[in-house]
Amino acid sequence: MTRIAISFGVLLVLASCSNPTLLSGEGVACSTSSSADPYRKCDLAEADYVCINTYKVNTTPVWLCRVACTDIRDCKTSTDVCCQAPISGNNLGKTAACVPATDCDPPSVVVPLPMSLMPDGGNVDARMSPRDAMVISPLPSIDAEPLTSDAAPDAPAEAPSDASPGAPTEDSGSDGPL
Repeated sequence: MTRIAISFGVLLVLASCSNPTLLSGEGVACSTSSSADPYRKCDLAEADYVCINTYKVNTTPVWLCRVACTDIRDCKTSTDVCCQAPISGNNLGKTAACVPATDCDPPSVVVPLPMSLMPDGGNVDARMSPRDAMVISPLPSIDAEPLTSDAAPDAPAEAPSDASPGAPTEDSGSDGPL
């Protein structure tokens, strides 16, 4: 009985010496200070998460685990943008993360696509999101040459409409039903 009491006391002392660490996933709160109780750390085993602050509630910054990105091509969800904002802790060499477009509040900045990937050298409608600009190819100009094909059509000629399925044709070599 004494050994159980001593073991329990040692466990209590050890538990009080450090704050528990919880692993956080996509969109879950993360800590900016290791002294937080509990300390919430982004789980890098799940994805390349960073602890980023892209918006505030009232005046309080909201820190969430989000997938780090270089530009919009790194974001897997169609409604996400690559948002450049303050990152706490390990930034994985990146300055932005994928977040819903509604969560990238100023002074955070949406990272644009590289100009080489923008249709028509970057001349897109200013109201268009970078993701839309990436998928919409520029329309051909009115003066463009029409598309022509010198190749023969791929589809075989159709049989006459009066032929019934399975009926012998003139060139089938049969003299009628057996």
